[in-house]
Amino acid sequence: MVQGRAVQVDPIKPKLKPLGTERLKLTCDVLLSTSAFKFNLRRYNKERVVRGQTLGSLLVVLLIRTVKYNLSKLRDVYLHTNCLAAGAYTRPLFRST
Repeated sequence: MVQGRAVQVDPIKPKLKPLGTERLKLTCDVLLSTSAFKFNLRRYNKERVVRGQTLGSLLVVLLIRTVKYNLSKLRDVYLHTNCLAAGAYTRPLFRST
């Protein structure tokens, strides 16, 4: 009788797939993406001093961290493709300050 090993499932994986899909849908909207890179977070953050940060830059950081986590732990092709597509949609809006 062959005994199978218990397969551990990462608890984050079911949460990241829908977020990656929604991020891709939101970045396809040009008006929303443009306004996200103009929306300054300085006025809305009372706990920390944030200088020169926009909502778009925060979304880019989250996108990069999601791709890094996916490459190191999950290795999910669907999530990786969606994240790269979202990055490609927002790339024309990147600017250095």
